[in-house]
Amino acid sequence: MFKRKLFLISLFTLLAVGAGCSADETEPSESSAEKTSDDAQSEETNKSASEEKKSEEPKENQGDTNIDIDGDISFIDDDDKIRVEGTTNLVPGSTISVHFDVVNKMLIGYGTTLRVEEDGSFSDEIDFPNYDEPVELMFTFAPNDQEEDVQEVYGEYGEKLEGPFVRVDPDEVQENGDPVYMGYLDFTFDVDEERETQTIEAPNYQRPEDYGETDVWMDIESKVENGFMYIEGESNMLEGLGVNGTVKADNYMISGYTNADDIRPDGSFQLSVPLPSEDSISLDANPYVEVSMDPWYQLEHFQEVYGEEGEQLEGDLVNTSGNDEIISQEIEITELPSSK
Repeated sequence: MFKRKLFLISLFTLLAVGAGCSADETEPSESSAEKTSDDAQSEETNKSASEEKKSEEPKENQGDTNIDIDGDISFIDDDDKIRVEGTTNLVPGSTISVHFDVVNKMLIGYGTTLRVEEDGSFSDEIDFPNYDEPVELMFTFAPNDQEEDVQEVYGEYGEKLEGPFVRVDPDEVQENGDPVYMGYLDFTFDVDEERETQTIEAPNYQRPEDYGETDVWMDIESKVENGFMYIEGESNMLEGLGVNGTVKADNYMISGYTNADDIRPDGSFQLSVPLPSEDSISLDANPYVEVSMDPWYQLEHFQEVYGEEGEQLEGDLVNTSGNDEIISQEIEITELPSSK
C-alpha cells in the first residue's frame, strides 16, 4: 500500500513537473517577447529602407548636357582616409576619376573611379596622402574615356558639355586640333589646414572683359609658408594654358623647385612652389620665383592665338627665352625655409 501511494505521489509529481516545463517552453518570457518584437520591427524598418532605395528615381534633369555635381568630402579613420559621396545628373553608368596629387612625389594608389548609380548617386573611400606639403584632389569626367552610350549624350570629345564644371582638357586635342572638353573640379589641402568636411559645389567663374586677348596681364599675390611659396594669380589668359612657377637665381643653377597649373575658365591659377632651404642657397643670390607661360609648350589651338613661338604676344610681360617670346613675371623670395 505504501509503495502504491509512493508510486502515485511520484507519478503526480512527475506530471506536475512536466506540465510546468511544458508551460515554460510554450509561453515565452516578457523579455523574449520584447526581443522578438524588436527584431521584427528592425527587419521591417530595413525592408522599408531597402524598398525605398530601390524605388528612388533619377533626377529630373538626369542626362542633361548641363552637368551638375554636389556632395561632400569628409575625413575618416583619424584623417587617414576621405569619404566622397554625392549626387550628379550625369548619365547612370558614367565614371568619374578621383585622384590625389602632390608637388614633390609620384603617388600610386591614392585614387578611385566613382560609378554613377541609377539614381545619380556615387560614393567611395580613398586613402589620404598625409605629407608635409600641399595635397590636391581632382575630380575628372572625361567623355572620351566613357562607354559609347555616354559619349552619345556628351559627345566623343565632350563638345556637348555645358555648365560651370566644364573645362578645356589641357593635355588632349581632337584630330583636327580643336579642344577636348571634360567635367572637372579640384580641391587643395594645405599642410597645416584643419581637416574639415569640404562641399562639392559648382564654381562661380567670372571672365575678365579682355579674356583671351594677346596683350596678356597677370595680377599675382603670394605668401611663404611651410617651405612653399603659395601663389594666387589672375589673368586674361585662355583657359587650359599651362603656367609654371620656378625658383631661379642670378648665376645659380637650380633645379627641381617648380610647380605647374592650368588656367581656369576665369583666367585664374594657383601655384605651390617648393623653396630651397637656406643651406642650399643664400638670399644674397637674389632668388626669385618666375611665373611663366611659354606658347611653344602649349597645344595647337593655343598656338593659333599666341603664335607657335609667342610671336603674337603683346604687353609688358613679354620676355625673350631662347628663341621664344614668353609671358613671365618675377616674385622676389625674401625668406627661405631652414634646413631639416
